Amino acid sequence: MCLNKVRRSILIVCCIVGLAACRIDDLPPTVSVPTPETTAVQPNPVSHAALAADPYGYQDTYLQLTGEFSKVPQLICGTSRHASPAGWGLTADSLMALADGYGSQLNALAPQRLMITANGWWRQWQGLVGCGKTATMQTVWYLEVDEIVSPNPLVQVTLTRASGEAISAAVTAPEMEEVPAQPTQTPEIPTATAAATLPGIETVEPEAGTGTPTPDSGASPISGTAGTPTIGATSSLTPTRRTGLGVTLTATAAPGTATATPAAGTGTATPLPTNTMTPLPTVTTAAAGAPTATATSPAVNLVVNQGPVVETEMVGAPLAPNQTHSWDFTIDSSAVITVNVAASSSLDIVISIFNQQGTPIIQQNIAAPGQIERISALQLPSPGDYQITIRAAQGNSGHYAMMFLLQDSYNFVGKGILSLNEEANSTLEASSDHFWFFEGQAGDIVSIVAIPEDSSNLFLELYDPDGEEISGFVNDHPGGQQEQISQFTLPDAGIYSIRIGEYDFAESSYQIRLLAE
Repeated sequence: MCLNKVRRSILIVCCIVGLAACRIDDLPPTVSVPTPETTAVQPNPVSHAALAADPYGYQDTYLQLTGEFSKVPQLICGTSRHASPAGWGLTADSLMALADGYGSQLNALAPQRLMITANGWWRQWQGLVGCGKTATMQTVWYLEVDEIVSPNPLVQVTLTRASGEAISAAVTAPEMEEVPAQPTQTPEIPTATAAATLPGIETVEPEAGTGTPTPDSGASPISGTAGTPTIGATSSLTPTRRTGLGVTLTATAAPGTATATPAAGTGTATPLPTNTMTPLPTVTTAAAGAPTATATSPAVNLVVNQGPVVETEMVGAPLAPNQTHSWDFTIDSSAVITVNVAASSSLDIVISIFNQQGTPIIQQNIAAPGQIERISALQLPSPGDYQITIRAAQGNSGHYAMMFLLQDSYNFVGKGILSLNEEANSTLEASSDHFWFFEGQAGDIVSIVAIPEDSSNLFLELYDPDGEEISGFVNDHPGGQQEQISQFTLPDAGIYSIRIGEYDFAESSYQIRLLAE
């Protein structure tokens, strides 16, 4: 948006994550997990929730984790490939802890959701993740596994469904001895699960001209769960100035299968240290014995990168359920910043700021829904790239508008959120402009009136949900008289911003009215 006054030009640059007759013919030899070197350190059993809450507190400690085995979609590139160490995961309580070690054995023998207990060191890894020049620096937390405690050894056997289709399963040798001659069993099929991931997820964007990466056969379609998100996504945002990157998953359930089909496009999915716990999808069995996968929850903690934002730029977007938006910015020296977020009355906004290593600097959720959430005068330690993330505490949907300022920025002040047919009084300091916000729907007709209580010369501007100025610069009367935007039809649903300033940068006491026609 371009902010201007006749007496001075102030530019705001806008750019606006059944078996029937199951039998064993020829038992293959057992495959034992190699015996690890004996360690004098005893593993500390820890839960996924504890790791998610404090990953740094467990860094470089020897842990024992128990969870369901989850395959990680492979990173497939048409050019140079950069991958993190993590090649599989353990899922519990809707959280996935990435892991490294014994990946070839587990991916070959273990079915999805096999319960595994593993010992290993909790590590943080930083490096490039992705394909070719699109690879980005990522921070990944993972368990460096040196012992599979259970099951051990693993055995590959073949089971046959009533339909005659073969599936693979991994069981332990004692379990094989106890299998009856003619068991009837319904195999558990990998389901389209949406599990949150502990801090450290790989972000992948395919290079132009490369094919859509496809997970290994048998891998559970997971988005926002593992080191490499499923690629092939469709934009969930359609602002006129900036297109956000969203991921849409469609869970399909044909007999004996469970797949996730993303729409065409590109997407970026990364996690936050704070995860929203959501029940995993369940598997139900039809009378004929054909398993049917039923997804019971959407993806959680999906992070949608909105692109770069600069100081004093008003931006906004619709926030989908269980979605986090991230905005990138760069500073050339250590700086003090302020972030203002106005949102729908239904949203309890959480603002976080991360440095370029992905380390959280601050997470704040102070204001009540319907008020402006503000991080004030935060000192950033050094120059570099940073990221602002915005999400709803309850994971619900709505709209928001956001602006961040540096210490030496012009003094734009977020005052409050208005309802239709509401008025408010305020005092404007010299060399300052106020922003008021309201939520509107496409087709609403509104009038905005600014009434000075002194001889000040006020002006008005209206900005749409994408941060575009849409009213023009309104300063039609001399000092002491009201200014008005009359019967304006709103083009879209979202958070609208009203700018009020004094033409000569003087102080002013005024009343603002937002009227619905």
